[in-house]
Amino acid sequence: MKARLLWSLALVGAVGWLLFSGSPAHALTFTLTHNDWTYSENTASAGMGNFVDPRGVDHMFQNWWWYRVEGANQETVVPVPLRLDSGPQTNSAVLQATTGGLRIQFTYTLTGVNPSLAKVLIDWEVQNLLPSLRTVNLFAYSDFNLNGSSAGDSGVLANPNTIRYTKDTTAADVTASTDGLLGYDVGAFSTLRDLLDDGSVYNVSNSGLPFGPADMTSVFQWRKTLAQNESMRGTLEKVVNLSYSPPPSGPVIPEPGTWALMLSGLAPVALRLRRKA
Repeated sequence: MKARLLWSLALVGAVGWLLFSGSPAHALTFTLTHNDWTYSENTASAGMGNFVDPRGVDHMFQNWWWYRVEGANQETVVPVPLRLDSGPQTNSAVLQATTGGLRIQFTYTLTGVNPSLAKVLIDWEVQNLLPSLRTVNLFAYSDFNLNGSSAGDSGVLANPNTIRYTKDTTAADVTASTDGLLGYDVGAFSTLRDLLDDGSVYNVSNSGLPFGPADMTSVFQWRKTLAQNESMRGTLEKVVNLSYSPPPSGPVIPEPGTWALMLSGLAPVALRLRRKA
């Protein structure tokens, strides 16, 4: 907790220095709202953000994007600030950056389904602007603080491309599009963030699940080889569910009515076996 607090304060201080030093970089926070749900990110502060339910409880700490072109010796954070192309218009925003011969664009859309369920769909596109074939990797880093707390997350793989964070009756699903998807990693804060930020090459290994309970983070990675002006596209969807029902543990014991139906169906079989004997 102390390490996370100190890191957050350092980021805030760095952003403040940029704002008041005359640097061309400026903090850019966008806020989306829909049906009393709120989603926000500060793209000049490493994607530090909030996913707030109608009760005012925040369930997210960070959503951060990284990229690497094959041949580079490390990952690079998608540069900040991102340019706000349009909006945010209540519940959607389009953000774009040009870096390292790539054009990277994100379209965020928040949908508050009901007071207990909301989702953010992020459509992303990475375009190669240079006149050569280039293999590009994109990384999506997520860190949820379910129920406003960083401690006590558990995690499972809900399906091959969905990581599920759970805490009590709250769950957050992070689902990656499958085209070009290499897989995922899950780890305790700040292991994965440090692997992205340590100055060396990192690739996911489809490890870390099941997880917890502890302070959980996750990474998805996509890869594609692109000709000039060719793009790779995909989505990342984040769903917060305040009415999550964990699956039952252990064997399921049929109810008495179910037992009666089972036995009535087996009785003729038993009778035939007795006659055969």
